[in-house]
Amino acid sequence: MPQRIDLALEVLDVPPETSQRLTQDEAAIRALAGSLAAHGLINPITAQADGDRARLIAGSRRLCAAHVLGWQTIPVNLYGQDEFVPAGITLAENLCRENLTPIEEAASLVQLCDEYKLELKDAAAMFGHSEAWALGRIELLKAPDELQRAVHARTISLGVAVELAKIADPTHREYLLNAATEHGCTTRQAVAWRLNWEANKTVPTRPQNVPPSPRASMPPAVLLEPCFACHQHHEPHLLQRLPLCHACVSAIVTAKPSAADLEGRPPASYRGP
Repeated sequence: MPQRIDLALEVLDVPPETSQRLTQDEAAIRALAGSLAAHGLINPITAQADGDRARLIAGSRRLCAAHVLGWQTIPVNLYGQDEFVPAGITLAENLCRENLTPIEEAASLVQLCDEYKLELKDAAAMFGHSEAWALGRIELLKAPDELQRAVHARTISLGVAVELAKIADPTHREYLLNAATEHGCTTRQAVAWRLNWEANKTVPTRPQNVPPSPRASMPPAVLLEPCFACHQHHEPHLLQRLPLCHACVSAIVTAKPSAADLEGRPPASYRGP
């Protein structure tokens, strides 16, 4: 069992990867420092003895806030140098950090379930989240690597990645991923892209044990859709999706201008001076 003591800040060593993350949390750490100044440290940090020093296990943001306040010592739950430290302590600390990506959250959940044989719903409940929250992140681990990298880099959201992962055509999926990262994409738009692909995809049929023709390995043609007004074909991400009721759609279809109208000739129904 760890020993509860007050330990000098100067003998606590912080792992390098933790130090790097802390440089990005300055505003959050200053806010935490204000809370510590007002209420004190309610939950001690956790460390393990390492000779005449100690290695931080959990509580990096609290330790950094103590430095901001100029504290000389801090309450610590200190494990002995050869004492076993449960992995769940570090995992809980990691999962509760700010600014974690869904990939980091998923990896922590999987590690917790594997090491403690927990059900996913129990692991999620430990950190104040629902099973649906955890399932969404676990599902992301099944996505292609390029989607996982994009989510980890925060260029697309978790919802967009899950929808694009359902597109089995890797060439078309890469095309949509590039469009999402360059122009932005909401989950709703990604759903529309996926439904569009499902409605237009073709399933190749050929006898078994017959190698595909060279043409079968060629990238598919980019799917284009016509503009309702000018009839010109454009890539899907360049078209706007407007929520309209059935009655309004019918009215617009009835009054839809032709290409000649758009070139400057008045429509047949036009009654000008």
